[in-house]
Amino acid sequence: MARSRLLGLAGLVILLVGIGGAAFFLGNSIALGNLSVRRVSPDQAAEAMQNDEFYSDYREVTLLVTGTVVSERTTSGGTVIQLATTTTLKTYCQWSQSPSPLQDGETITVVTEGYNAVRLPSGVSLSDCIILSTSGASG
Repeated sequence: MARSRLLGLAGLVILLVGIGGAAFFLGNSIALGNLSVRRVSPDQAAEAMQNDEFYSDYREVTLLVTGTVVSERTTSGGTVIQLATTTTLKTYCQWSQSPSPLQDGETITVVTEGYNAVRLPSGVSLSDCIILSTSGASG
């Protein structure tokens, strides 16, 4: 009697470990299978937010944004830059660690996660940006 109970308990433990392992690897493949990187312009980001399409299009996406610096300001939370757009909508990019100062007219490429974006009445603020490249100011 005790031997059959012990074998039943061991079988249950093995079954639970097998189910847990399968769930771990299945969850991992589902989570990683949806990762993607997309290039968007400052205009596309601001328009998507204004049209309530930003989170459906970019929530689970790593964004590469290339744009021209219009302004830069330092706040208590870090540095905020405005990227040029062709409409009245605005795209801002902020980071907590202040890089070397950028100049108006300088072209930069940043990377950020779409889920970090914040809706603004005038457009979008992309949070936790990381500068990948810069090129000199035009003009």
